[in-house]
Amino acid sequence: TEFGVDWTEGNHHVKLIRFDNKIRGFITSGKAPVNLPRARIEGWTLGYEGTFDALNLRAAVDALDPRNELTGKLLPRRSKSQVTLGADYSVGPWSFGGSLLQVGRRYDDAANATPLASYTTVDLQASYAFARDWNVQAKLNNVGDRAYETALGYNQPGRQFFVTLRYTPK
Repeated sequence: TEFGVDWTEGNHHVKLIRFDNKIRGFITSGKAPVNLPRARIEGWTLGYEGTFDALNLRAAVDALDPRNELTGKLLPRRSKSQVTLGADYSVGPWSFGGSLLQVGRRYDDAANATPLASYTTVDLQASYAFARDWNVQAKLNNVGDRAYETALGYNQPGRQFFVTLRYTPK
């Protein structure tokens, strides 16, 4: 079940969504996948997207209750909270932006015996359109060089830097 409320005024859009998903035969991932007869993921999402002249903003907050209905334990690798924030600014041929992702504490297993720490990452980017169909982008991911795992034993990359040359015919 899902229902939501949307509001749009000019360049601004806000949405509030309530969801309640009941799942039969939920198969967990991990070293030893488990088939949970009944799982339930319910919660809320509040989101915003808006533009102020050359500045684009976006934000979303998710509050979840992902549970094994038989044991009451949290579903593996599912956080009870997640926040995403982003901003982009354009001026002439230049574009600058950044995003933040915060994921709450969760467990790696169905027994909730192996915790996974919460984490926050920040990414930055800049691009320059030097010709009609061409641009170059520099991107710095995980600016704080945060060590984190999305699954036990699967460390995510530290700080990364990319340069991309893009041709997009119009």
